[in-house]
Amino acid sequence: MSAPGDVTTADPARHDNRLVIALTGDLDTRTDAPLQHLISDRVDGVPVDVVLDLAEVDFMDCGGIRAVIRAHHLAQASGGTLVVINVKPHIAWLFQITGVGALITPPG
Repeated sequence: MSAPGDVTTADPARHDNRLVIALTGDLDTRTDAPLQHLISDRVDGVPVDVVLDLAEVDFMDCGGIRAVIRAHHLAQASGGTLVVINVKPHIAWLFQITGVGALITPPG
């Protein structure tokens, strides 16, 4: 587990119209802005589906929820969607009770 406030990403992979970002660590208030910059730097005004892989994310707070909402808006503004994969049960529950789950396109 990473220190509070730390999140790392594997090199984001761009496959055609998909940007896949594998996150590791905590997704919280301190990691919100860096994630948004990472996404916005790689969305070039063409439709991009942003895929967040949360398999290695152990903690998420309101800042993480905000990051997911902003990722949704960035993907939508490009004409794409947000897909979140490998979500742990406690984070899925957080998405459900906050309504954020409605913004996420199921993997497919």
